[in-house]
Amino acid sequence: MPSDPGTITKLSGNPRAAECGGAVFPVPSEDAAASCALDLLARRRDELKTILAGIGDMRPGSLVERYRKCGKPTCRCARQGAAGHGPCFSLTQSVGGKTRTRILAKGPAVERTRAQIAEYQRFRAAVRELVELSGQIADAEF
Repeated sequence: MPSDPGTITKLSGNPRAAECGGAVFPVPSEDAAASCALDLLARRRDELKTILAGIGDMRPGSLVERYRKCGKPTCRCARQGAAGHGPCFSLTQSVGGKTRTRILAKGPAVERTRAQIAEYQRFRAAVRELVELSGQIADAEF
C-alpha cells in the first residue's frame, strides 16, 4: 500500500528501507526524511512551472456590474427602488500608481475581460507559491 506523500513508512520486507511518495530510501533516517521533503518541494515547484507555462491572456483589475441613474426626473430609473439603467461594466485598474476606470459594453468584451482577470489571479497565486517554495528549497539545501 503506497504511503501518503511526505510520510515515511517502513517497508515490511526490509527493516532497513523506507518509502516516501513512491521513492524508496535504503535507511529510514533524518536524511531520508529531509530528502523526501526536498523531493516533494521540487516536484511541486516543477508543477507550478508547468502551470505558469500554460497561463493565457491576462490582465489585472476588477470588473464591476453597475446600474446607473440618468438624472432625468421623469425617467423610470428615477422611481424609488428602481434599479437604474444597465447593466454596464466598469474595469478598474491601477496604472502607474493611478486608478484608471474604463466602461465596457455588454457582450464578448465583458466575458473576455472576466477570463483575463481570472487568469491573472491564477498567475499571481502560482507565482506567490513558487516564490515560497523556492525559498523553502533554498533553506533546505543549506
